[in-house]
Amino acid sequence: HVSLVVGDMDRAVEFYSEIMGMKVLDISTRDQQFSEKATGIEGVSLKIAYLCVADLTLELVEYFHDTKLFQRKSDDETFGHLCLNITGLNDFYEKNRSNVKFVGSPRKIPGGPNKDGYMIYFHDPDGNKIELINPPGKRA
Repeated sequence: HVSLVVGDMDRAVEFYSEIMGMKVLDISTRDQQFSEKATGIEGVSLKIAYLCVADLTLELVEYFHDTKLFQRKSDDETFGHLCLNITGLNDFYEKNRSNVKFVGSPRKIPGGPNKDGYMIYFHDPDGNKIELINPPGKRA
């Protein structure tokens, strides 16, 4: 699975289920005693959601108590991202351009294994970067 830290679980689950079309598998909390031992962070408790699409399971983690864990620069270019393949990238872009923070518009990929496909980056409500790739030969 891929794991992302979020600042507001309800907002994140809504985004990934409604905008990204992921199925919610579970949302549950981890008490302080378990969370401290699992993370090594004193005084922390967790709320965790699991969502899925195709063969990908996404874990969303909201930390309680130590807000410093969530602070990071959402525009940090070195920060990793979640990438998903999609068919109909242009439709997704047009449908969501008013409520999603896209980085530009869909771009044709000039080289590599997805040459002549299309891609775009955008951010979830917590600033996590997501890339969508519409593979070559599939309806963009």
